[in-house]
Parts: sequence; C-alpha cells; structure tokens
Amino acid sequence: MDDLLIYLTDPVYQEEIENLSLAEDYHISYSSDLEEIIRDARLNLVDLIIVWPATLENSTALLSALKEMRLEYIPVVALYRDEEIREKLVKMSFTDCWQIPMPRERFWILIKQLLKDCSIQTTTVEGANWQGSLEEYNLVDLIQMIEARGWDAELTLMIHNHTGVVYFNEGKVIDARFLSLNGLPALLKMAFWSQGRFFTRMSILGEAQKRITISNQEILFAIIEKLHQLEKMATHLPEFNEELLRNPLLDVGDVSPLQKKILDLCERPTRIKDILFSIDEDNEFILQEIIMLLEKSMLGSRTSIEKMLQDSETKPGLGKILTSISSLFKKKEVIKVELSSEDYQAPQQEDGEEAQLQIPQLSLTGEEYHQIQYFLEKHLV
Repeated sequence: MDDLLIYLTDPVYQEEIENLSLAEDYHISYSSDLEEIIRDARLNLVDLIIVWPATLENSTALLSALKEMRLEYIPVVALYRDEEIREKLVKMSFTDCWQIPMPRERFWILIKQLLKDCSIQTTTVEGANWQGSLEEYNLVDLIQMIEARGWDAELTLMIHNHTGVVYFNEGKVIDARFLSLNGLPALLKMAFWSQGRFFTRMSILGEAQKRITISNQEILFAIIEKLHQLEKMATHLPEFNEELLRNPLLDVGDVSPLQKKILDLCERPTRIKDILFSIDEDNEFILQEIIMLLEKSMLGSRTSIEKMLQDSETKPGLGKILTSISSLFKKKEVIKVELSSEDYQAPQQEDGEEAQLQIPQLSLTGEEYHQIQYFLEKHLV
C-alpha cells in the first residue's frame, strides 16, 4: 500500500481529499501545516507528496524545506488551477504538474503510473547523495559500493512504514539500527529486504558509535549465510506474501512470548513478511515459531481459516464443543495408563452369557486432541 501525503493549501478542497482517502490501495494523510508535512515526511515512509493546489509561494516553501531536511528524494506533484503558472511550476523541481479539476479515474491512473515510474527510474548513485529502489540495489550491493568510495555516511532503508539505518566510517560498516535492534542483529534483520527505497547522507561518525567490529567481507558472508538459512526455512512455509490468520476456535493456552507476539499480529490477516518487519527478533527465530504455530493449527492461511469458520457456522455447536473439550484437557493433568495383557482378559461369565471385553478409559494429551480436532474439521461435512 502506497502512502500519499497531501499538502492542503486551500481548505476548499478538504472534502474532495477526504473522499479520496477512501481509496483502498493507498494510505492518504493531509495537512495544511507545512511543518507537519515535513515532520511526517521525515518520520514516515512517504511515497508521494501532492501540493493541492500549488502556488508559486507555497511550492517554493515546500521544496526549500524538503531540500533543507535532505528529503529531495521524495517525488512531489503540483496540482494547479491556472494555466498561466504552469510554465513557472514546470521549471521548479517537481516530479510532475497536473491541472485540476480532472476526472477522478484519470487522477488515479496518473498516480499509479507516476509511482511505478519513480520506483524504477529514479535510482541515482552519482555524486554524494544516492537514492533509489532496493529492487535495483540491495543491501549487499550498497555496502560494497559505499566501501569502494570510502565514505562516512548513513544509509537509510525504507519499506512500508519501517525504516532502518546503516552507519559507515571510511566505507566500513560500524553500526546499524532497526526497531530496538542495534549492530549486527539489526543489519541481518534488514538483509532480506528486496523492495522499498534507500538513500544516503554524508555524515561524520568516527569511532564513537562502533558496534560492529568485523570486516565488511565477514559481514557479507554473514548476510549470505542468513539468507541461505531463511531460504531453506521458507520451503516449510507459504509464500511470504501469504496472509496468515489466528485460529479463533483454539485457545492460545501457554505459548512463548514470541509466539504471543505473532498470534497478536495475526488477529487480523497479516503477511509473513510483515510479521518479520514488525517484530524485533531474529528472522530465523520468528520463522521457526511460525512453522510451529502452523503445525499446531493455531495459525493458518487466511483462506483456510475463513473457510473453516464458514464451515463451523453450518455445524453450530461443533466448534464450541471442541473448544470446551480442549479447555478441559488443558486444565487437568494427563494420566498415562499402561495397559497389560490382564487388562484385556474377559471376566468370568455364567453359561449362556456373552463375553465382554473390558478396556480401561484412556486420557488424551493436548497434542492428541489437536490431531483429532484437525481430522474432524478436515473430514466432517
């Protein structure tokens, strides 16, 4: 989902913008305060800024503020009403200029095409400040390119609403930051990002922030090894774009703190890669827990869980009965019964009576219960 930030310079258009915010494919926010626009652009991953409508005065103020905060890499579109200012706007550093009013359908076509063009064509790796797409240059590429130039720099990586930073001193990686992680764990966390944006900023860091002491070559080997491990684990999982959902018919019970975080995220449909972005733990540990939760049927694909819930509505009471039985087994201590041949001996009976085999009642473990439940849900109509 792309994030659009609208600089509303005329309140007449507020209602129109509020109607646009209902679009499902975009997250739209707006403000008439320039300082708030710049703050949002700094703190969030913004895919496009729209000046609505643009005048020479507000356009100059916005573009100057973006340049001062080193945010020139963000595409900016000017929407103008009067044809006479078009030539002056075109000479400014806008990504594009469109005249309003225009049909809504055409507006969204232009937005979609512009975002597509920006994600592919705006990569710049010349001069001191780079910016571009991670689809074209990934983290491994960028580390080697900055090392070759011997820069003191900050490399910022952005994907969806997540931002990570890698710090260089004379081309050597000395630190990284993502969520609450620092150093090599943060760097490895960002290694699998294959989409999103990046930009560099020259910065004198020295040795004060040095948390990574191994060489860049060792870092690259660690990244490649980590990616290889994730690739192997991915064979036991759905696609990373697959949405997972918690199974509401099962009680969570006792789970690890990491499993609890995953289940909480999956209260609503969540893609596997978004789970990896959102939790400040090693990606390998997260995938291990996801695999375990899938095996226990606590998690499932969105389609399978929604189908199971629809099926349970046609069998009212079954889900409740199974859940109640589950809670009973989790509250009582399981007694293991060892059976001997004597347990199966028929009791003495009178002449003419049928022999009856007496088998002691068995107790099920929670895992055995889950297996029975899975079988019933899969095979019962």
